Amino acid sequence: MRTPNRKTLAALLPAIAGAAAVMTAGAGGNALGTYLNSAPEIGHIIAFVASDRGTDGPGIAVHREDKSTCVLKPRVMSRFGGSFMIESQVTDAEADFRVHWAGRLTSNDGDDCGTDAILLMDRPQLDELAASAGGYGASADRSPVRTMGMASR
Repeated sequence: MRTPNRKTLAALLPAIAGAAAVMTAGAGGNALGTYLNSAPEIGHIIAFVASDRGTDGPGIAVHREDKSTCVLKPRVMSRFGGSFMIESQVTDAEADFRVHWAGRLTSNDGDDCGTDAILLMDRPQLDELAASAGGYGASADRSPVRTMGMASR
């Protein structure tokens, strides 16, 4: 078998670079498509199962329906359990979704949202909460409610 020479390698370099560029663009497009298709929808649930896991952080400041502010701390919600259900989309300039919280605590200080609250949130806030809880969904495999037959699309 002949060993490749420099001329052969030089001739193949543009093809290799082009193939690498196409693969990189494809991977980027796939990642963008996955993000856009995983957008929160009405009926999605973010469930915090009571456990000692969760990240400790500054918390996520959100608004109640009356525009007052409260704080969501994933570590506190993970400790006591609770869930968020996306009820509707809103046209508010500060929020994208109307979300119902039910659980014991959202924060361990005076900024707690209470045991039952309607909150106005945007997608990055919901994505951060879902990441802290293990994803969107209520079952062990985090299936969205609509795929479990509980909500129509």
